[in-house]
Amino acid sequence: MSAPSPTRSPARKKLSGPFIDVPAQRAAVLRALRHPPPTEGDENGWAQDDAFQSLRDLLDGTITRGEGNTCMLLGPKGCGKTRIVDRALDVFPRRAIVVRLSGHAQLSDRHAIREMARQIGEQTGRVVDVEGLEEEEESDVDLMDDDDSPDKVDEKLLPPSSQILSLVARLPSLPRPVVVVIDALDLFTAHARQALLYCLFDTAQSIRIDSKAKGLAVIGVTSRVDTINLLEKRVKSRFSHRVIRLSSPQTLNSYIGVARALLSAHPLDESGTTEQQFHWDSSVEEFLADDTVHDTLSDVFGLSQDVGLLCRVLTACVLEMTSSPPYLSSAALQAAVTAQCGPSRFPFLSALPYPHIGLLIAANHCRSAGHDVFTFEMLHERFETQIRTSSSAPVQLGGVSIGMLKCPRSVMSASFEHLIQLKIFQSAAPTGPSVSKQFAKYRCVPDRHDVRLAVEETGQTNLRKWLLKDQT
Repeated sequence: MSAPSPTRSPARKKLSGPFIDVPAQRAAVLRALRHPPPTEGDENGWAQDDAFQSLRDLLDGTITRGEGNTCMLLGPKGCGKTRIVDRALDVFPRRAIVVRLSGHAQLSDRHAIREMARQIGEQTGRVVDVEGLEEEEESDVDLMDDDDSPDKVDEKLLPPSSQILSLVARLPSLPRPVVVVIDALDLFTAHARQALLYCLFDTAQSIRIDSKAKGLAVIGVTSRVDTINLLEKRVKSRFSHRVIRLSSPQTLNSYIGVARALLSAHPLDESGTTEQQFHWDSSVEEFLADDTVHDTLSDVFGLSQDVGLLCRVLTACVLEMTSSPPYLSSAALQAAVTAQCGPSRFPFLSALPYPHIGLLIAANHCRSAGHDVFTFEMLHERFETQIRTSSSAPVQLGGVSIGMLKCPRSVMSASFEHLIQLKIFQSAAPTGPSVSKQFAKYRCVPDRHDVRLAVEETGQTNLRKWLLKDQT
């Protein structure tokens, strides 16, 4: 790896060249961040070409040859599943009727059917009548009630399966092929009877190429890996089990390569000269080679490989770019990352009394031992054990022995109850009158990083030594 430049300002003087049209360049980069271009594969193993090719071949069979196809697009959040679908559909412009459903918006099959009819009517220019769906309008209020989960909805309020089939069965007879994209497919599996999924998969499976059907493709998009197992047996038998997998960048070099591709976008009108474009590309390379930028992107990558998070960070950085100097700033990148990070849920941990901190450290020891769920007796036993250990080998500071301070059981019990009131300890299992308080199960909400920062801010050597045992 080449050594980075010691400072930013001397390196900027080497980039003497033509003036950069900042508004045009900013607009080009923001456009790329809003709609990321396809990323070519590299030796680090992050490429979406295979997934795109598989999905395009599937759509080609449906749109060109009138086939019935089903598939599931699986990948973590922010890896580009929706972009892959849009790219594949753009290969066949105005040749298919695209219906987009979402498990976050359509909470029942009734809502999904109405949305399908609305989108088909807009794209075909004719009204699609769904019998019976206009009746019982007041039942929609019950379906939208927050207290009713989809699996608890009374099946009498849902449309009969025959009504769902009446619309889905007509999809292959429409004047153009139909592509149904279902976002959050795992949420649709919670609908009663999974009737809509069954009808869609069954209709796609029953299409024959020699028939007059125009073709039907059902594409499910999800980030939950066990979605297929959530399907009922009869629905699973109609699904083709074709799964197209995507992933986020797996290495830091791939992650920085995505940032380089996004920042190196050029204006569409090519108003800038080749020399100006080369000048901008050189400034991007220098920006990414900076130690501060590299460390900041490394921290973001370690937190999440979500490309969407990277785009939000770079968007705020690009918006701060000015005409003098017309370059990206490492300080703006750090400010953008800080703005994306939410505040700590427990900023007051360091101000808690000594017994509270001791219980937090004991909870982290339980977590390291594989016990995420603990009781007061477990924490108190670990605290007493540490007191006995520190008494036999106390910390020496300036020739004075410093050991763990003893606390009465009543004080530790009151501290435990206070942590529960502060919602630092939350119940992990229902309690009844037969369960004593000291044996009720709880879990610790703050993570190890929050507890470590709190212990360091207290400045108590004995607590810090006890915490470090958890990390060795």
